[in-house]
Amino acid sequence: MLRTIFVRQADGSGLVIDVRPEARIKPEGRLVFDATAELCATVGWDYRRLGDLPGVARAHRHWVAGYRHPRCRNQETARAALKHLVAEGPCSIRSLSCFLGAPVLVLPTIFHLMWCQEIVADLDSHRLHLDSRVWAGGTP
Repeated sequence: MLRTIFVRQADGSGLVIDVRPEARIKPEGRLVFDATAELCATVGWDYRRLGDLPGVARAHRHWVAGYRHPRCRNQETARAALKHLVAEGPCSIRSLSCFLGAPVLVLPTIFHLMWCQEIVADLDSHRLHLDSRVWAGGTP
């Protein structure tokens, strides 16, 4: 399935992203990607094409996506989590959840914040678990 996404970046610039697994790209598809890149350049937008994510990275994103709905976010817990991470720096999901309260009650908010990228973890190179380090959005 091809997905084309338009993103308005923080600096106001535009970015078009085409997403399609490598195995599903036919020669005529490559021509469409090239034409899209040229069109984006004419209006001053950036263009990127993304292929497959490695299995672990894909699985992590699917897991976190399960918490994308706003009902997973408790605003009081979210504020406390972000305040703690800003003040204390990176910590494990386990220690953050224990600091915030009963893990069963606060983990949905932590995962929702990860979906929103307000809390960040390395989802590409490390297996996600309770001892994974997280930090407030941005670099650790």
